[in-house]
Amino acid sequence: MEKLLYHIETLLKWASQTPDHAKTFFNQAFGALQFYIIEHSLSADEYADLETKWNETYKPAFEAIVYGG
Repeated sequence: MEKLLYHIETLLKWASQTPDHAKTFFNQAFGALQFYIIEHSLSADEYADLETKWNETYKPAFEAIVYGG
């Protein structure tokens, strides 16, 4: 999970540095999250942790860059 979060944070950094391509990085981050969930047998707690991190941290940060706010 550490590598996934590092990857998402890298994509978020790139999105903030190149706002014209931010939506692409947003989509890539969500795709990476989905792939990770599909490929790993997560416990309910691990899944809930990822869901919370995505919904409360990463998604709003990407949306602020992509859509303003």
